[in-house]
Amino acid sequence: MPQHEQATCPKCGSLFECKVGSYFICDCSEIYLTREQAGYLAERWDECLCCKCLNEFKASWDSIPDSENKQSPSD
Repeated sequence: MPQHEQATCPKCGSLFECKVGSYFICDCSEIYLTREQAGYLAERWDECLCCKCLNEFKASWDSIPDSENKQSPSD
């Protein structure tokens, strides 16, 4: 059985249990991100974000300006 690690969210600093080796049982598996959203996060963070930050990011996606490297659907 893979070991789960205690991680610190690089965005908010909270501690959470990261189950990157067991994605299907990880809390974040319930948060759907588009490829564009996942790419945006990957460009800014090298580590997993906590579920609270992922949910806040998803909720604020439409307010992120296109000038922050969001690609338009035609790209």
